[in-house]
Amino acid sequence: MVEQMEKANANGVSVIFDSNGRVGLNVDSEEIKRNIRRIGYLHSSIDDKSATKHGYASVKAVDRNGKIFTTEEHKPVKREVVNELEFIEACKDTIFNIIIGKKGE
Repeated sequence: MVEQMEKANANGVSVIFDSNGRVGLNVDSEEIKRNIRRIGYLHSSIDDKSATKHGYASVKAVDRNGKIFTTEEHKPVKREVVNELEFIEACKDTIFNIIIGKKGE
């Protein structure tokens, strides 16, 4: 893949999967797994897990409520809000999830 990127004079690749269904994407599908495995082809001595762990590549998912799940940051979830009402709801949701998460520990 490195040679192909050099020949294309490209320094980045984006793959976007979109779903209109209520269930969302099937992240266990072969198509999505294949594209995640492609991350491991960026360099001969690094696999996909190491590449995302060290920030050489990133994977981002957005659910229908606007929650963003990403490998770009150490924090597992971030949520972008547009107005004050969304901010209040996002704070409530985050606090609720923290409390629920601590109960499960």
